[in-house]
Amino acid sequence: MGRDTGTGALTDATGTRADIEALIAESRSGGIPVEFSWEGPDLDARPARVRRAVHRVVRESLTNVHRYAAGAQVTVTVRHGDALVEVRVHNDVPPVPPAATTGFGTGRGLIGLRERVTLLGGDLEAGRTPDGGFAVAADIPAAPPGSARKRRTCSRTRPNRPSPTDPAAGSPPSNGASPGPPPGCSASRGWA
Repeated sequence: MGRDTGTGALTDATGTRADIEALIAESRSGGIPVEFSWEGPDLDARPARVRRAVHRVVRESLTNVHRYAAGAQVTVTVRHGDALVEVRVHNDVPPVPPAATTGFGTGRGLIGLRERVTLLGGDLEAGRTPDGGFAVAADIPAAPPGSARKRRTCSRTRPNRPSPTDPAAGSPPSNGASPGPPPGCSASRGWA
């Protein structure tokens, strides 16, 4: 599972069926037996943050299998309904217990996943199963709140800012510098 998933690696295909199939194929080539099922339409019309969450849930789950349950049978299921995308990843007990040197993970990956899914208005549960395996279950809203929100833009001038030639404006900063961009804006966004 060495592929980078930084923001530069995310594409329009991230989280689509083809993307998830590629993650499955990568795990299979690494010796993990994976069963995969997809129910419902592809996610290509869903917001990027939904697709990204689906990708990350599957990727983190499979990465954890490689680390802590190598060789265990894995089942990955994605169900895409009108209101919800359900992602289920379950692994059986590994055929050989992991070496003591692998230790236990920090849990940061699962905590990060839970935060990502919760920010979308969803829910993520992860833990040991009664049979000794491990399961991750994520319910992600297909259209999270704020999906239609407009993107904030920055203008080159601050609204309601007095003109430097306006006598009521007072003196410019003593160092001659601009007071800087408004909150959320930066020079890289065109603020001079």
